[in-house]
Amino acid sequence: MHQQPSALPEVIFLYGLAGAGKSFVGDLVSHVFGWDLYHADQDLTPKMRQAIAEKRLFTPEMRDEYFQIIAKKIRAIKRGAVPLVVTQAAYKRQHRDYLRQTLPSVEFVCISAPLELIVERLRQRGDFVCPDYAHSMLVNFEPPLAGEKVLVNQSDQAAILDQFRYWYGLP
Repeated sequence: MHQQPSALPEVIFLYGLAGAGKSFVGDLVSHVFGWDLYHADQDLTPKMRQAIAEKRLFTPEMRDEYFQIIAKKIRAIKRGAVPLVVTQAAYKRQHRDYLRQTLPSVEFVCISAPLELIVERLRQRGDFVCPDYAHSMLVNFEPPLAGEKVLVNQSDQAAILDQFRYWYGLP
């Protein structure tokens, strides 16, 4: 069965587990297609940064405050007909739903990868999210809804771009 390309949304929100490659995919598609890009982790609150430093999970209150910040930021930086690509883990469905209600032009794409590849990426990155901390966060991840776009990122740039071309009818 052939899937019809969907209209290009104003905001494409890439979410998924730490290490799945959201930033990689966001950087790639924004560069190739000329789309705007916002890595939402740059606006993590001080409380969230402290929790990460201490390898603690975020509280519901931290997440609620943060997603209000993200929604405001998206509205502030979204301009013109060029899509804005946003990268952020967005583990909880309630926060993805909040963004859907607040920003009706948003479309979510779950970025996934095999768990062993995620662990290897986290080890190579060597940043604030180590494999053990990422594993502790797994309990909070709520999977995509049925019918939501899912891209398996195994670092094949051509396959990633082909998937976006297929979904959105791009040249």
